[in-house]
Amino acid sequence: MSLIARLDVDEDAYSGRPYLDPPSRTQEIGATVSFLGFDGLQAPSARFATDNLMIMGDNFAFDGRLEVLEAKSVDWQSWADANLRG
Repeated sequence: MSLIARLDVDEDAYSGRPYLDPPSRTQEIGATVSFLGFDGLQAPSARFATDNLMIMGDNFAFDGRLEVLEAKSVDWQSWADANLRG
């Protein structure tokens, strides 16, 4: 079972992105992460086979540093052709 499923997120509906009222389960998780004082959250993208990094602006010291652990070049046109135009 995936982590998001263990957090009671409906994986089948995840890519539908229900952002409005009532708050989605993922919005509740984000609010909890922020409330608990964490400075960020890494979670799978609802649209693409990648992860997103959300920085909690109220908790992150922007005078600090983010350390890049890995980087790679991306041909954005090829990526868009493969991922956006179906």
